[in-house]
Amino acid sequence: MGVDPILWAAVLAAGEGKRMGYGKMLRPIAGRAMLLWTLEAVVAGGVCESSLIVVVGYDGEEVADLVYSAFPKAAIAVNPDYHREMFSSIKVAAERVPSATPLLLALGDQPAVSPKTVGRLVSEVICGKVVQPVYEGKAHHPLILSPHIVDAVKSSPVYGTLRELLPPLSERHLVVVDDPGVALDVDTEEDLKRAESILASRVQP
Repeated sequence: MGVDPILWAAVLAAGEGKRMGYGKMLRPIAGRAMLLWTLEAVVAGGVCESSLIVVVGYDGEEVADLVYSAFPKAAIAVNPDYHREMFSSIKVAAERVPSATPLLLALGDQPAVSPKTVGRLVSEVICGKVVQPVYEGKAHHPLILSPHIVDAVKSSPVYGTLRELLPPLSERHLVVVDDPGVALDVDTEEDLKRAESILASRVQP
């Protein structure tokens, strides 16, 4: 089911997976590649496939092939500076986004995020603020950047950070969710097991 075409989304999938010791995006988890879980949550949550950007870097060709096999209308954006911090990938994505457009920012290594959570965030985009989920009292990803933050990312140097551009929490639109997936970045084998457990329970009949 498609959604508001004024909302774009970027899934960051360019990292080297240094803490895991290998590229994570292609790692099978609960029957499919980790990245596919994230992409499916974003699209099922309400983002049009044609408004989806996947930022690749490490293992770029293989990751791009995976994306196109499942989401042929998605755009691939290559981050030549993927060895830098995550902000370099955010900039690559932002530069693809039309002006005055909010951007859902999702992490490829958060496969356990529920499509329902994405849907709730997308439904709140009309507020015009940064929209962010809160789980057990802490703010997490994915989050929606307001248009003026997207523009600020575009004009910032590659060595900047998203944190310095975001308003304080009191000025964001916070959405309380019952979704442990937003608090789970897969950085260790233990994280992988936790994510697999969440996903396995989700696909059970």
